[in-house]
Amino acid sequence: EAQNIGFLIEDIYRQNNKYYVLSKVRVISDGSNDNTVKIVNKYKDKTTLEVVDNKRRKGKNFRLNEAFSALDSEILIQLDADLV
Repeated sequence: EAQNIGFLIEDIYRQNNKYYVLSKVRVISDGSNDNTVKIVNKYKDKTTLEVVDNKRRKGKNFRLNEAFSALDSEILIQLDADLV
C-alpha cells in the first residue's frame, strides 16, 4: 500500500471540480507496519484529509464497520491503495 497511497490521494483530490468538492477524505490504517501513515501525513496540508492510525490490527471488515458507524456524510467510497 505504501507505494500506491500517495498516487491514490492525489487522484482523489483531482476529482474536485466546480460541481463537486470533497468534504472529507479519511485514510484508515489497520495496524499497518509499512510507511503508509508516514506518507499520508505528508498530504495533511489538504484541508479535508484525516488520518486514523490504528495501532492494533482488527481486519478490514471491522474497520469498515467502524467507518460506517462514524459516518457523517451521505457518501462513503472505500478504496484500497494496494489494489490501485
